[in-house]
Parts: sequence; structure tokens; C-alpha cells
Amino acid sequence: MHGHELLGWIDAVRATRWEGLQVHHCSYAELARWRSGRRRNDRHYVWLVVGGRMAGEVEGCRVELGPGDVQWLLPGYEHDFASVEGAGPLAVYSMALSLSVAIQVEAPLGDGTPGQASGSRVRRGATQTRALFGMLESAWRALNRSGVIDDSAYEIARHRFHGLLVALLSEVASDPPTLDASPLDTAMRERLERYTDRHMREGVTPSDLAAHARLSPDYFTRLFRKAYGTSPRRWLLGRRLDMARLMLHESGLSVKEIAAECGYLDQRLLSRQFRERFGITPSESRRQARA
Repeated sequence: MHGHELLGWIDAVRATRWEGLQVHHCSYAELARWRSGRRRNDRHYVWLVVGGRMAGEVEGCRVELGPGDVQWLLPGYEHDFASVEGAGPLAVYSMALSLSVAIQVEAPLGDGTPGQASGSRVRRGATQTRALFGMLESAWRALNRSGVIDDSAYEIARHRFHGLLVALLSEVASDPPTLDASPLDTAMRERLERYTDRHMREGVTPSDLAAHARLSPDYFTRLFRKAYGTSPRRWLLGRRLDMARLMLHESGLSVKEIAAECGYLDQRLLSRQFRERFGITPSESRRQARA
């Protein structure tokens, strides 16, 4: 599916002020086992994989989605997907929507590349859509609290939902920036470092970094070791601890708050790893910096 074609489709639908839009569900689920069943869908489906893996076919074309991958499947295409055994529970955001026939826009076929089946748009490593999906789910729940909000509040919530929907679909439809010949060149390393710092509170993982670089985890790890001289996991730990020390010296946040900002669920784990790296506790480091 060509990105500019889908962006044009979004503009055409948005011009109608989403008249005729029906959202069937917008939710997040964690599933031990799941299968959609083979069918020809009559609505738009958007899936974002957060954990685990899902795989299947769209019109006979094999598609596999891992953490950070998002797929937009258009109506009228036969598909069959299931969670991948051995990859852990499938954690996935999903949304299904349909539009009145009067404002349907005919979609082009895929270009034949892997994961770009007819009627399917796949974005690899689109981890930024997780926040959009989360906000969409929240807005969807607000819209469905019948009798709780008045008409004016409902209209505000509906416009917010439509705006978030445009942002999400536009992100999926947009073509990702092309990479230079060397996957982990200086520009990519800078992107990875910025991404890590922005998402540190969320507990960014080596798999997240690989998805952001649009590389398989194993291949990414080999390239990363050559570029940085260490594994992604040890690099992330070092960057997290360096950020914690900087915040201890320059902010007024408590150690517990700093632990949360650096992606730690347990303050004690931060303290132990901090002492192993720097030889002193976080509190001692703060006192030394302010002496």
C-alpha cells in the first residue's frame, strides 16, 4: 500500500467530517492464545503489537508482526492471523472501524514487497503509535460512558477522538524515513540515543531499539556491538544510570521519583545498580555533588 495514496484517502474522509464513521472497538488486550479465523473483512482493522508476535496471511501473502509493528488492513481482503506460539503472550492494541459507502475511497493494491500485501499497510518499528493508540482507547472509553457526559462534552470528546484517529492513521500511512547504507551510522546512533532518552521512563528495551532501527533483534545486536563495543542491554543500563546520576545532581526530585523517571519499577534496584557502577549510593552521590 503506497503511503501517499492512503494519506489522500485520509484527507478525503476527513473532508466529510467523518460522517458515516462507525467504530466497532478500540481496545488493548493481552492474550495467551488468539486466532482471527480466515475471513474476508468488511471493515478497517488496525493492529499494533506491543509484546509477543502475530503472524498470518493477507490474500495469500505472509505477514508477521512483532513489537512496535503496526498493520492497517482495508476492507474486502481475506486474512487469517494468529499469535505465534513460543513468543510469549500477545499484547496488542486493536481497532475496527467502518464508513458509509458514500465516502469510501478505492484503495490501491500493495506493491508486492514483503509485508505489503494487497489491502495491507505495515509500518515496522512504529513504536510512537503506542501513545496515540493509548490516547485513542481512553477517548473511546469516554465516548461510551453513556449518560455520564452532556452533549457539549460529548462533542468535545468526539472531535478529540477524530483528531487522534487522523494522527494515528497518518502515522501508519506515512513512509518512514530512509536509512543510509550503514544501518548504525552516526545519524542512526543519534536517533537511537534520542529515542532512548525520550522513552526511558517507559522502560525502553533492546527489542524496542531494534524495532526503532527497523532491524531484526539478532542482526541489530551484532551491529550494535560493533558500533558501541557492548551489548544493547548493558548500554541501556549504563545510559539509565548516567541519567539517574545527572538528575540526582541537577534536579530536586526524590530518589524514588528519579527511579521512576529512569524506568525503574523498584527504587531498590536503582540503588543496587547505582552502587555497583559508581561505588556509592544515590543519596551519597547527591550529597557529594552539593558539598
